[in-house]
Amino acid sequence: MNENTGRLIGLGLMVLIVIVYYAVRAVREKRSTGSTLGTVIETGYKPHSHYIRFAYTVDGRRYEGRAGISGLQVSRFEPGLQIRVSYDPSDPAKYYVPDPYYL
Repeated sequence: MNENTGRLIGLGLMVLIVIVYYAVRAVREKRSTGSTLGTVIETGYKPHSHYIRFAYTVDGRRYEGRAGISGLQVSRFEPGLQIRVSYDPSDPAKYYVPDPYYL
């Protein structure tokens, strides 16, 4: 085995370690996510983007959030519609709304 082959193997192992690290981290983050139903409060438009504003409740406390949607989706999100909201259990104010198109 020459010197270049050894370097390539070492570089390959480093890349593999980084990939495994991020894969494990993603699994941990996914496990530590809460999920609840939220309710659309309104749809709106800011320059160059449509959005929905929604409310959700975790442990009896109400939170509000906003998520971007495409202009083609606006008619689907009338006030009162329920949507899935994922949140950080250690800080429920940090939320994530899966792509509303697929809800």
